[in-house]
Amino acid sequence: MISYAVLGGFVLDAVFGDPAWLPHPVVYMGKAISALEKGLRARLPKTPKGELWGGRILAFCLPVGTFALTSLICIGAAALHPLLGLAVQMFWCGQALAAKGLVQESTNVYRELLKPDLPAARTAVSRIVGRGTQALTAGATAGGRRDQSRCGDRGGKRQRWRDRAAVVYAAGRRSAGADL
Repeated sequence: MISYAVLGGFVLDAVFGDPAWLPHPVVYMGKAISALEKGLRARLPKTPKGELWGGRILAFCLPVGTFALTSLICIGAAALHPLLGLAVQMFWCGQALAAKGLVQESTNVYRELLKPDLPAARTAVSRIVGRGTQALTAGATAGGRRDQSRCGDRGGKRQRWRDRAAVVYAAGRRSAGADL
């Protein structure tokens, strides 16, 4: 059954992509992270050890909570009708893949960098990544390093890798940052 869900999700993603009118599950995950982080910061000591425990709790709660919630919804849908359960799994597999939407958004970044229109490219990147993009250089917008002198290393190594992965299509086709 999982094979059908993944295959169906792939087809849904290829046909429909990531509709702008439909909230992506990652948006809700981000809201859950913000709410949980706010609650943890209020309750845990403001020490490195407290921050470490907050990170551990958050790193445990988000995936476990996401799994529990989606499992209950899938089980409930399948209890109503097996095909409804499959449809829900296909839909979420398509949402998780989001390959078509990533290619579309990455292509938008690439096109803006070719113009060259750095402010528009930053705006296009902001549709992919969860961090501020106002201080990104052309190279960083194309998937390179952030301009450390202007925005600092707020996201750290992990965020830079997310930024790079998000625009891998644009950066892979050609390093547009060198053309600016």
